[in-house]
Amino acid sequence: MAANLGNTLRTARRVAITERPRAFRGVVTTQDKVEFYRLSLSRRSRFDLSLTGLRANANVDLLNQRGRVINKSRLTGTQNESITSVLAAGTYYVRVNLQGRGSTRFRLVLSARLIPPGNTAPTLITNTGLTVSARGTAPIRNTLLRATDSQQPATQLVYTLTGLPQSGQLQLNGVPLALGSRFTQADIESDRLRYVNLGTTRQLTNNTTDDFAAGISSSHVVWNGSDGDSEVYLYTIATGQITLLTNNTTDDIASGVSGGNVLFANNFRNFFYNGITGITRTILSNMTIFPDFELSFPVGISGSNIVWNSSDGSDLEVMFFNGTTNTRTRLTNNTGNDAATGISGSNVVFTSNLDNQGLTTTASEVFLYEGATNRLFPLTNNNRKDSAVGISDSNVVWNSFDGNDYEIFFYNGSTGVTTQLTNNAIDDVAPIGGISGSNVVWNSLVNNSRSEVFLFNGTSSRRISSDNVNAIAFGISGSNVIMNSLNDSTQQFGDVFFYNGATGVTSQITNDNVQDGAVGISGTNFVWNRSDGTDSEVFLLTFAPTDRFSFSVTDGFDGFANGTFNISIS
Repeated sequence: MAANLGNTLRTARRVAITERPRAFRGVVTTQDKVEFYRLSLSRRSRFDLSLTGLRANANVDLLNQRGRVINKSRLTGTQNESITSVLAAGTYYVRVNLQGRGSTRFRLVLSARLIPPGNTAPTLITNTGLTVSARGTAPIRNTLLRATDSQQPATQLVYTLTGLPQSGQLQLNGVPLALGSRFTQADIESDRLRYVNLGTTRQLTNNTTDDFAAGISSSHVVWNGSDGDSEVYLYTIATGQITLLTNNTTDDIASGVSGGNVLFANNFRNFFYNGITGITRTILSNMTIFPDFELSFPVGISGSNIVWNSSDGSDLEVMFFNGTTNTRTRLTNNTGNDAATGISGSNVVFTSNLDNQGLTTTASEVFLYEGATNRLFPLTNNNRKDSAVGISDSNVVWNSFDGNDYEIFFYNGSTGVTTQLTNNAIDDVAPIGGISGSNVVWNSLVNNSRSEVFLFNGTSSRRISSDNVNAIAFGISGSNVIMNSLNDSTQQFGDVFFYNGATGVTSQITNDNVQDGAVGISGTNFVWNRSDGTDSEVFLLTFAPTDRFSFSVTDGFDGFANGTFNISIS
């Protein structure tokens, strides 16, 4: 090559390009930083350029006949550069320009496709969006997204992703697509394009001490973290803000969260944090045993109402705090042990070893307190070991030992009817809080060796855990359930699973060789603890109500249309 050939417009290398891409190789150095190429087009054409194989930073420009830049690609580092332009007939120049010092070889690929006379842009005639369930998947068909062109067929209408979904992914033939990925209208019409909802996983803690989630409610998560002793932290999902609720030298243990309100305990005393005012106050039952503290055990929170168990010196009683009226009520006052297990609004459920005559029994019975009517009445009176586990509105679920095994019972507060949900020869046990509305979840010991999870939806029951795994339910919200299962081949590590009540599908959320422990669920958002090998961290999975991706669609020549495809998450 002659000296300085290609270093200026005047000495630019002349190249002939066609519809079929042609490759040219060159080098730019600190001494010769620029390479020019000259090309001519006889008719209006779509021009495509790619610059690859870089070992140093180089940019590429497209210039008109006068040497003015009309398009450019100037990415940083050794990234591949590309240019696409619609050009009229005439002479043009390509300039490869080294940035900084050093040198690099390069591969320049050029092509030009003649544009048919009278070519028109594609028209986006259908863009209705998609509805998909949380953790669900659905095809994007031509009834949802469709472009047409009077000159080109569906195989030549090419979509390019200009914006990706935030809480899911697009897949073409099962392969995830990245920013800039392409698919055709023909792919859509053949059901090869799918959207998969994954949700957004956030690691809320990342330190060298143990953090354990205590609960999730609506848009808030509460957990216990250590700074030498246990402190209480509150996370607001909408803002991503973490609030330290306690900061002292004694252990503070969170017991529940409702909205932004938190119930926690310190030295057997209960504390209520009001998420609206940001004020923490002590909630006492005035049943002091010793002069310096009160022996109280927090149970649950619903809105600004709180229930807890407190000792009167001889047995446990149930206490209720109404945050609206700022009043404290002693629900029980007897010689038996009364243990509350749940609260919903102003309704409380508890277990007592007294029957409905107030007599101490060797068994236990379930009682319901209705806050609206200030009425306390028994749900059972059968001399069995009945153990309340949850309440939702005025619906209650409990476990009952029939002398051989445990069965599940459900009380419908609207109808006053009690239904026995299980009747078999194996143990069926609902977890604490295993009820939401008229939905009930429980664990059943199949073959007395393997735990499976069952769901009652108000009408019928079905198993929702997978085959041959030890699954344990940890929470329910509506008909959605979060559970843990020993799913790895060694049966050593627990993974988190999510059952979507809307679709009836159970999906695996975690899949790693560490211990993941499900904690709680609210709507389709849920929280779990994960071991990082040295300590426990808190993780949150949220499902946004909407998602979207943006695109441009072209006919391969000069016509294109832009759009945004909206996705609703149910």
